[in-house]
Amino acid sequence: MFSSSPLSRFSHHWLPRLLAGMLVMHALPPVAAQDAPPPQAKRAMKRAGPADIAPVSIGAVQYSVIHFGRAEGLDQNGGYIAAHNKKSGEKLWTLKVYETKIDPELERDVQDVFITSMKKQGKHLLIIDEKGNHYLVDVKARTVKAK
Repeated sequence: MFSSSPLSRFSHHWLPRLLAGMLVMHALPPVAAQDAPPPQAKRAMKRAGPADIAPVSIGAVQYSVIHFGRAEGLDQNGGYIAAHNKKSGEKLWTLKVYETKIDPELERDVQDVFITSMKKQGKHLLIIDEKGNHYLVDVKARTVKAK
């Protein structure tokens, strides 16, 4: 059969190897399927926790940032301040400065928006969050105005 063909002298070498290679290729799963990472749910990357914010005093009251409000029974992390009596340390009140909108499809902790700065401005507190939003807190009236 192969003797009359000009390729007859090579036929006995390449044809069996080709057939064997084809059988091996069909026996193994495709490389892409083996090496593909497993499908993952919609996720966001983890991040570092918030930096500590120094307390601010106005008169006999010291104001501090509450970063992890959920651990204290509040509805969100970030966005809260607390007022304490400077002498006794007694908590006088807690105030929500801003609300954080949460997407239920994402991990909650990566959506927290923390306070990055709190400074005395006259008899008010100037608060800045991670997104750069500014809030002016009237500590006497316990009200907040976005700036």
